[in-house]
Amino acid sequence: MSNSTAPEDCLILQTLWPTLKSPLYLNSTDCCQTKGTVFCLNNKILIVNLPNAQAAGTIPDGFSKLSGLAYLDLSNNRLTGSIPTDLSSLSILITDLNLSNSGATGPIPQNISLLNGLIVLDMSNNNLQGNIPTGLGNLFFLQVLRLNSNKLNGSIPSELSRLTKLENLQVQDNLLSGNVPDLSDLPLTSVGLHNNQLFGPLPDNSIGALSKLSELDLSLNALTGSIPQEWENLKLKSINLDGNKLTGPVPSAWASLVLTSCQLNGLCLNAGSVVPPSCGVLPQCTRFDLSWIGIMVIGFGCLIILVALLIKCKSKPQRTVSIRSVSTIDDKPLAELVVRPREAYVLDPIPESAQRRFSFDVGRERLEKLR
Repeated sequence: MSNSTAPEDCLILQTLWPTLKSPLYLNSTDCCQTKGTVFCLNNKILIVNLPNAQAAGTIPDGFSKLSGLAYLDLSNNRLTGSIPTDLSSLSILITDLNLSNSGATGPIPQNISLLNGLIVLDMSNNNLQGNIPTGLGNLFFLQVLRLNSNKLNGSIPSELSRLTKLENLQVQDNLLSGNVPDLSDLPLTSVGLHNNQLFGPLPDNSIGALSKLSELDLSLNALTGSIPQEWENLKLKSINLDGNKLTGPVPSAWASLVLTSCQLNGLCLNAGSVVPPSCGVLPQCTRFDLSWIGIMVIGFGCLIILVALLIKCKSKPQRTVSIRSVSTIDDKPLAELVVRPREAYVLDPIPESAQRRFSFDVGRERLEKLR
């Protein structure tokens, strides 16, 4: 990348610098020579890259005056105050805006939707409040949207269904409520909606039609009902439905999946249900969580295990676990097996073969205390 001079833009950036209060050095003669921070092209500032810059001021008005700016990163700083509405007037060339973990507070500016060239918008890990602007549905080139770990409330806007290039949606760890929106026409590969206040049934076609989806986390909400039959064709690598109010069977078609992570704790299955190998331990699976499940589990890929969990699906279930046998059938053993909640107790000793091959998390008591 060329790093030509940009005297007019450098004068603008020099006026903004004191507001950021960053100890990083800015070349006052030619800011384009500030290595790793400012990149210029055709006498314009193209990139302002200030992650981890120890900036402790505020996000200044004025970045919009940099008419060639395509990339702005102020992440991982200690800034204060709200996101200035001036950012909505950034260059039409802007494709990446990263304010994650910057210290920003207040609402997401409604007119951020005017940045219709954005490909990546990351405002995660801040103290943002209020609703998710419906206008974000106008960012038609957006591929990555991260608003997670804030204090956003209200529903997830249905307008996001217009983002036909969106691949990564992360809005977890907020105060969002309502139903899971229709995402069926999006090329999503990763969806994180966990730790909100979402309710209602699991959406059928909205999720089931996501043919490219590999990571799905809907845990720690108040979702109800069973896993829809339409989800059978999902090609997931990781799924977490922990901490909801779900019932019914796991789709049998998931037996062909190669999951690296599967958490179904809290899923109150029908009596006598058998978790298929896909939701157990496959050669690439490193963590399997069975706590709070009322099922009988038999035979998983790289692990053969019979666990009778005598748990009643009530508010105060009997948490008793009996481990009958554990043995491996390949050379890629499980790294961690969670078989019960913290208050449960084990009736039978864990077999020696399992002790040699696995690390068990059995709540407050580690494996060493069970020997």
